[in-house]
Amino acid sequence: MSVLTRPQSGPSAVPAGSTRLWKRTLDHYPATGARYAQLALVALVTVVLFWQVYVVGGVSTLLLSHIGMSFSFFVSALAILFGLAAFGAITAGLLDRAGRANVVVVGLATTTILSLCVIPFCTSKWTFTVALAGVVFVEGTVLVATPALVRDFSPQLGRGSAMALWTIGPAFGSLLVTKVANLTLPTYHTWQSQYVIAGIASVIVLVAAVAFLRELSPNLRDQLMVELGDVELIEARAASGAVAHDEGVSAYRHLLRRPRVLAIALGISLFLALYYTFVFLLPVVFGTVFGYSPSRANGLGSWYWASSVVFLILAGVLSDRVNLRKPFMLAGAIGTVVVTIVLLGTFTTHTASYDYLRWLIIALAAFVAVAYVPWMASFTETVEDIHPSLVAVGLSVWGWIIRIVVMVLLLIVPLVVPSMNTLVDKGPAVKAEAAVLIAGKQRLLAQGGALKVQAATLQAKGAALKAEQQKLAAAGVRPTPAQLAAGQAAASKLTSEGAALKQRAAALTAQGAQLKARAAAFLPRARDVQAAAGRAPSEWQHWLWLCVVCQLLFIPFILLMRGHWTRRAARADVERHEREVARELARLHAAEGTSPA
Repeated sequence: MSVLTRPQSGPSAVPAGSTRLWKRTLDHYPATGARYAQLALVALVTVVLFWQVYVVGGVSTLLLSHIGMSFSFFVSALAILFGLAAFGAITAGLLDRAGRANVVVVGLATTTILSLCVIPFCTSKWTFTVALAGVVFVEGTVLVATPALVRDFSPQLGRGSAMALWTIGPAFGSLLVTKVANLTLPTYHTWQSQYVIAGIASVIVLVAAVAFLRELSPNLRDQLMVELGDVELIEARAASGAVAHDEGVSAYRHLLRRPRVLAIALGISLFLALYYTFVFLLPVVFGTVFGYSPSRANGLGSWYWASSVVFLILAGVLSDRVNLRKPFMLAGAIGTVVVTIVLLGTFTTHTASYDYLRWLIIALAAFVAVAYVPWMASFTETVEDIHPSLVAVGLSVWGWIIRIVVMVLLLIVPLVVPSMNTLVDKGPAVKAEAAVLIAGKQRLLAQGGALKVQAATLQAKGAALKAEQQKLAAAGVRPTPAQLAAGQAAASKLTSEGAALKQRAAALTAQGAQLKARAAAFLPRARDVQAAAGRAPSEWQHWLWLCVVCQLLFIPFILLMRGHWTRRAARADVERHEREVARELARLHAAEGTSPA
């Protein structure tokens, strides 16, 4: 580890003039209102970024059919892109010297341009995949810098609440995807519209970030702050310039020598397997298992994401209130396992009502939140125990690991749930063709019925004409030439109409034969889709069991994290820190010849 001297740039907390747009460092810890404003702005940026990344899941059914993308290609592309985002996360750690706020602003500008001006104009699966790769790579970079900024502006005793603001980013982003799609797709009917809407929202947030987003100077952020009362000591150390910093490649070497950081990052990544299944495939899961329409399935998704937002905030506040992390993580993990097992049990019984599934989804969101927010707070605190300057690098390593895990999981999905290849690739076409065949059959039946009515009418007219002729003959009445001509004309007309009716009947019979042949060719494809639909619930059940295993694997890693199990131990730790801060301040004031304030 190297000790670098970073002198203050001056008394001003905010750069002025042309340097304001790039030099965003604050040389003093901000007041409470300004600090909350920065946390809120970072949370807003996070929401918009996740919205742009997750749009692809909300429009997948429209997108796949429009640009000719198969389900296997779609899932494989997402997996590869998440692997790419993993290296974006590593890039964020290396770019930390350029400024965390700058990384966020430049990254948000890039995703805004791609979402608004590039992706909507993609017309093939390859151009779309390349454009989405840009969004995902930048996301991997920016969504390391944003939690680092949240950590910088939050002492450990308020870290849970602050991290709750960050973790609502993916949940609220997903909620926006489903809600905006439900409100606007009936009007615009295109997947491109969703990217345009997200891009417009991103422009607004980008303007705010360019104007107001700031970060602490390295001398301030690379110190441990347990509570707000530490500000005086932290600023005094920063002013002296003797603050240790570990940056770049050396920081990665330092952190990678601590395998527990890698282990706990792997643990949460596995735990979130079901969460990421819902992010990208929730409409597919509930559509194929329960037969829900995309809008009805997205309705369940809306309940999940909205509940997540509420419970993430509650979990963060409660975790800070009792100053504990580990009990929340354990309770959340156990609850998640139980609810997931109950949920997968409904997949093959087909008796669960929509309301019952909704309550299961809400419970699942609650338990995931209870585990996830305290984990985020505890992870940054664990890295701070090694050294505060390693937080960004630690988050980048976590970002790398979670994206690699998601990549592997997405590659496994088609193997565990192979029926999706048939249902997603062939299902819509089979459904459309079935509708055409049914409509064709109904049309032929209607035309056949009309022909029967016309034939009966002709028969009635012929019978009436014959009866009239027989009546005249029986009465001995000899028809006049005019009457004979009229009778012959009527008979000729009936004969002509009968011939035309036979031709139409023959044509109708030919069309019926063609429809029958088309239906015969259609039946094997329909049986394949029907068989796949029958297998899908049990296959998705297997996938959820895999998610349960991942959730259970998370539990042992809790023991490796920083934190206490009882409030008494946590309170003693804080009191010990306060004594150390008081001694250090007294030493600094004695060296300066001043007295403490």
